[in-house]
Amino acid sequence: MRAGIIVRPLDLVGNYTGVVLASIYQQVPILFLFILAALASIDPTLEEAAKTLGASEWQVFKRIIFPLALPAVTTAGILGYITNYSCYVTALIAGDPAYRTRTLMIEAYEQAYRRFDWSMATTVTTISAAIGLLIFFVYLRLQQRVMRRGSYG
Repeated sequence: MRAGIIVRPLDLVGNYTGVVLASIYQQVPILFLFILAALASIDPTLEEAAKTLGASEWQVFKRIIFPLALPAVTTAGILGYITNYSCYVTALIAGDPAYRTRTLMIEAYEQAYRRFDWSMATTVTTISAAIGLLIFFVYLRLQQRVMRRGSYG
């Protein structure tokens, strides 16, 4: 507000914006280290060779660094998504678990421990696990295609 970018304070509690920002804040350090390790493993002579052959910084990034780092970026994204998929604690703290930011895990908890409907809690948890596994298997299929082709390019 002091910088003049916004007129009133942002409402980040009790809505999806707050939950998403809290989830991102929670995962960025881990995913950043994962991607940084992948970038550090890229052979620097590839970049030097491309520059020797006349490639610009953008071309080096687009044709060498990005394709070699893309598997790690994709893996980090999938791991971050799977880790935050249930987002039970984040939705409880930053969200409105009774209404707007109700997640599958909150619903499973409600069914099991407040309504004592164990069959519904098991159903909700199974659906959540199935969605997570589906995303994971789609990722594995994409990785298999990449390995057959040799790169993301």
